[in-house]
Amino acid sequence: MVKHHVATQEIARRNAPVHTNQPTRRNRRGGDFLIAVILLPVLFALSVISCSSASAQIATATADCWINAATGASVPNSALVPPGARQDPLDPNHATAPAVKAGHPDIIPDFAGADYVRVSDGSWINAATGTPVPTSALVPPGAQQNPLDPNHATAPAVKAGHPDIIPDFAGADYVRVPCPPPATQGASNWSGGQLGVFVAGSFSNVRTTERLDATGIVTNKFSDCCTGVGGGVDVGWQWQLPHGALLGLMLDAWFPNDQVSHSFAGGTYLRSTVDFTVTFQLRAGYAATPRLLLYGQTGLAVGGQTLKVNFGGPISSHDDTTIGPTLGIGVEWRPFDGPTGWFGRSPALFVEYDHIWWDDAHFNTPAASPAFNYSWSRESNVIKCGLRVRF
Repeated sequence: MVKHHVATQEIARRNAPVHTNQPTRRNRRGGDFLIAVILLPVLFALSVISCSSASAQIATATADCWINAATGASVPNSALVPPGARQDPLDPNHATAPAVKAGHPDIIPDFAGADYVRVSDGSWINAATGTPVPTSALVPPGAQQNPLDPNHATAPAVKAGHPDIIPDFAGADYVRVPCPPPATQGASNWSGGQLGVFVAGSFSNVRTTERLDATGIVTNKFSDCCTGVGGGVDVGWQWQLPHGALLGLMLDAWFPNDQVSHSFAGGTYLRSTVDFTVTFQLRAGYAATPRLLLYGQTGLAVGGQTLKVNFGGPISSHDDTTIGPTLGIGVEWRPFDGPTGWFGRSPALFVEYDHIWWDDAHFNTPAASPAFNYSWSRESNVIKCGLRVRF
């Protein structure tokens, strides 16, 4: 025991005592966790606002649509033509509206007729004047609007007599109705359960503090960093919300193999290794496209650490469980939707970054240095890359 005490005193002589008036790490962590809790709802609110704005713009651009009154089938916007016009069957980018004399100019104005052409952007213009035809004025091909009800149009039956060149047309009635709301981006793609596997790389900063057991006086502090590589699995459930917004709950577990040591001459050391980590997180995201998900998440991490003290004699080892808040962001991309062929469906590749503020790990009066207490303060940066499938 005397030998170990002398070894520790020699370390203390090589390193000047450190005194600090900074706030305790636990207090700083409390503030970090509060920031994490505040940031996630802000991220979620911003995603909903941006999605709502985009959706409103889409809805405004496509207010009304024509449908077949008998079948309910919609008429594509690309198939609509100027009112009263018939497309040239041999040149679909040209249409002619014949002259019309209704005989009642006080009710239905006469129409002198017009030729129209469809330009490169898909819109129609009057061939003589170049005046654009408003999109809202277009009607299904071959149809004539009811002058007393502009939301109704009829295309009369046509027998061309040359079915090998121009097919006969049985006629149709059309009505103009409000367009259905645009499909929510990713609405059906991201809801439900998911299971994933990943590789995790970590970079940790660790501050090791040595204190006299009898007085609590700090005798040494060491700052070190290192990297680790491991792997793990995650499982979760997500709920799709309006306008592409998303909420979810995630649980993951991995073996980071994240070891950080402070080494001394002769191969002695103070060491902390995170052997396993489990996190419970709340996720908020935005389906930017049906196949691309952006998300932020925050929650609690639980880690198992192995602490070792080696001053040349028997190595002292101790296991400690620590917790801490975590905050992260990620992106997930689906190459396709459907079965994977093995299990689950809709495979997705993802990349995720998380930062973890660990509570201190403690090893008091180890046999290798019985007059001292040791603590390890750790912050970890973790990057995960992997594959998820829905179930």
